[in-house]
Amino acid sequence: MDAYVLDTSAILAGTPPSPSLGTLYIPEGVLGEIAIEGPTRRALDFLIEAGAKVVQAPAGALRQAREAAQATGDLPRMSEVDLTVLALGLERKATLLTDDYRIQNVARRLGIPFRAMAQRGITEERHHAWVYRCAGCKRVYPTARPDCDVCGSIVKQVRAR
Repeated sequence: MDAYVLDTSAILAGTPPSPSLGTLYIPEGVLGEIAIEGPTRRALDFLIEAGAKVVQAPAGALRQAREAAQATGDLPRMSEVDLTVLALGLERKATLLTDDYRIQNVARRLGIPFRAMAQRGITEERHHAWVYRCAGCKRVYPTARPDCDVCGSIVKQVRAR
């Protein structure tokens, strides 16, 4: 039987996967990212009632996920829940159901299969796909910082070209 790890985006996509797909794993942190009331919460509760397992990721797999995210340059913009999704995919040898491009990028690096739910999904792995650019003078920095040394404008993380 196939195994799947659901990211929050898989539930928010509006068409949550059917429990008949196989074993569904939901990282515990996903519960906190879904509103307490509303249709999305009802879909999540249905999945749990139908047998989806709410689980935590082991420390070793979390460490591997963090290292891979660091290597691709995605780590600064990933949450602990994102890393948990990756770690569970590694540990459970499961397919990730996610529309999150950063999760998909790191999953590709780790050799974890993934499937997009409402988006097209990535087509290639990107390494250090992000840079930090001043919103004012457009100066590029290699690491995160709150503001530009030159003009004082805020520095934002943007996709590298």
